[in-house]
Amino acid sequence: MPTVTNEDSYDVPLGPLTNWQLPLGVLSIVISRGGNAVVEFTNEHGITNGNELPWQVTSSLAEGLIPPVLNALQEFRNINTVHLNTFVEFEKSLADYVPQRDWTIDSAHDPNTEIGAEWDDIASSEALYKLANAGYVAFNNIFPIESHIRKWIDQLCPGGLIDINWIDGVSNFPWGLLYLRPPKFGEKVDANYFWGLRFRTDWQSHRPRNVHHALGRIEDSFLGHAYYWRGPEKDDAFQEAMWQKNRWSTFSKHVAVPSKIEGAMEELLTWLDSPKPTPMPVLYLFCKAQTGKETSVLEFGDNAYDSESVKIDETLLPLTVFDKAPFVFFNACGSAKFVAGSSLNRLETRFFNRGCAAYLGTVHEIPVVMASRFAAAFFHFFYGNFQDTIVSAGEAATQARRFMWLTYRNIGGLFYTYVNEYDLYMTDLEGYNQLRTKVGR
Repeated sequence: MPTVTNEDSYDVPLGPLTNWQLPLGVLSIVISRGGNAVVEFTNEHGITNGNELPWQVTSSLAEGLIPPVLNALQEFRNINTVHLNTFVEFEKSLADYVPQRDWTIDSAHDPNTEIGAEWDDIASSEALYKLANAGYVAFNNIFPIESHIRKWIDQLCPGGLIDINWIDGVSNFPWGLLYLRPPKFGEKVDANYFWGLRFRTDWQSHRPRNVHHALGRIEDSFLGHAYYWRGPEKDDAFQEAMWQKNRWSTFSKHVAVPSKIEGAMEELLTWLDSPKPTPMPVLYLFCKAQTGKETSVLEFGDNAYDSESVKIDETLLPLTVFDKAPFVFFNACGSAKFVAGSSLNRLETRFFNRGCAAYLGTVHEIPVVMASRFAAAFFHFFYGNFQDTIVSAGEAATQARRFMWLTYRNIGGLFYTYVNEYDLYMTDLEGYNQLRTKVGR
């Protein structure tokens, strides 16, 4: 990712980017098998410090920190599902949203408004305190107070980028849910101190394979979206699948899978094995899922409603290596969730074993409407040539998370984790090379 400096000009790996896409500082952490971490910190003035430091966090230690965080997230979700699923005037709010370069400016609803007052109660709740508490315990164990890395994190400006490369670590560590200061019981929790609302995160946990940062121009690409396809009218997942499908129905190269109910499972598996038509650089799946240590199951409909087979066991998913590394957005419960006893999420790992470039998934069960709106916000930035600029997939996930927080006081974006290549763009190689230019401030 590019870094803003105080020089008259600076190198932008992928620009010209609008000001709000440029992180004010970068902290890079590359963790080796030998127990060391190569760390480089560049502050908002472009001044760089770095060193090779001991890394004393084992995979087993990290794994032990995750369940309390996810348990607290589950409790928060159960209590606040209605809030997480409420999006008044969503389309207008999304169209009006303007990303900010300065993340210290919190332009969300004033607590006097209905949404602000509701969040005021949530911020004072025991459930959010428990989530922040568990997040701080994890943060404090990964980055002890006296460590150099902790000091650099404390110095990193809001909106800065933390680039973590830990290939042999825990692939499903929920970085976004770490909380950066000790919460005090009885006082309001400031959600701006959740890692995922304070920083951009470039999280590398899988070995890359021939990844091209230029996925292809959107006007030349087919957009492959697989939707939950069967359910009664009152099935929220079915309703939201239809809402998403209708939003994209006017785009001529939107490929909705399945195209018909008859033979839907076979069509889906064939599409996953060899995505067509080509080129299809983005694979999006919206369904339900049950993830486990030994197997996982995808649900594309309600069996009680229809006798058609709507469940797909993980063992039926194809293993064929992709011809060209796509970006995969698996919008289903726990599609990037840590599973006790396994350092790898089975669904996520299958797609990386097939050679996907990056993966956006969820760390836990997610409210259905919230999941649908997050996806709409993500694609608004990633597909839409937003503000006449190109937005990377990683940045699109970041801005979708911030849009939900700043507009609705909704921390639902923290349920999502983006894995591997942050800088994937909907442009061709020529466009990508044109973006690698010297840009003045």
